[in-house]
Amino acid sequence: EQIFFGATVNIENENNEVSTYRIVGPDEFDQQPHYISIDSPLAQCLIKQERGQEVTVQTPGGSKRYLITAITYE
Repeated sequence: EQIFFGATVNIENENNEVSTYRIVGPDEFDQQPHYISIDSPLAQCLIKQERGQEVTVQTPGGSKRYLITAITYE
């Protein structure tokens, strides 16, 4: 399974905190709290990645690493 548009993804940060995001279009991201735009830096890092891979996202506060723990499609 790879991450593409419409995926719901669980990621774990360096503190073992899990977050869930669904990758949606830029006109949908504000419809639910866990929706992120396909254009966002996090979504861009997640696209085409697989479960078990680590990604590094550049944020205004610095680099953040995440482990992809689950990918689902509804």
